[in-house]
Amino acid sequence: MNSKMMEDVQLRSALKILFVDDHEGIRNGIGQLLQQNDSCFDFIYASNCTQALEEAAKNPDIKVVVVDINLDGENGLELVPQIRKILMDAKFVVYTMYSDSPHIMQALKSKIDGYITKDAPLEELKKAIVAVSEGSIYYNKRASQIMHALLNTNSEDLSDKDVNIMNLVKNYKQLTKKEQEVFKLLAMNKTSREVSEILGKSEKTIINQRSNIYGKLNLHDRLDLIEAAKILGVIA
Repeated sequence: MNSKMMEDVQLRSALKILFVDDHEGIRNGIGQLLQQNDSCFDFIYASNCTQALEEAAKNPDIKVVVVDINLDGENGLELVPQIRKILMDAKFVVYTMYSDSPHIMQALKSKIDGYITKDAPLEELKKAIVAVSEGSIYYNKRASQIMHALLNTNSEDLSDKDVNIMNLVKNYKQLTKKEQEVFKLLAMNKTSREVSEILGKSEKTIINQRSNIYGKLNLHDRLDLIEAAKILGVIA
């Protein structure tokens, strides 16, 4: 772990996470690996809905719930509103093998904060946990692709928030590679002049690209841009 990552970890307080998955070996192994990578993570484990509700009741300081959809025949998404009654401020990350439209649509309707498919790198799950704990929304690439496809189907079944997120993901894909580079640097609070120096471009070029980014993503100011970057997972 480099010095910057160590500083970030030290700045964050302990983050208690409820990990709900019926595959005990895989679940505990992933939790241990993530905890070794980030000492701020404090995992509690549950194998089914009953255990998850018991742990939620015993641990009111849980901040993030990571839940699989298939819990040995039970639907993990049905657990979300039940836990919300106990942990009103908890954030939810779905961590599942399912990457099809019906499951992602159901997750969106459950108002989950993150969706990570199990074929994604473990680092992606870590990013999602940190992002949602800080109030952002995080969907990995595969889930984002499905949401993009959903925009062309039954968007009337989604909330305004869900549609806005899906539109943001879709529009971000329309940015050129250079615009994505500028977007990331602006999201890191760099000025146009600083971005021009980093990328070796004129400040006028960067300002023009910034205008294109704002137009394509329907952004109004830097605060909008930073929030969009967090939702997209471009920054934590």
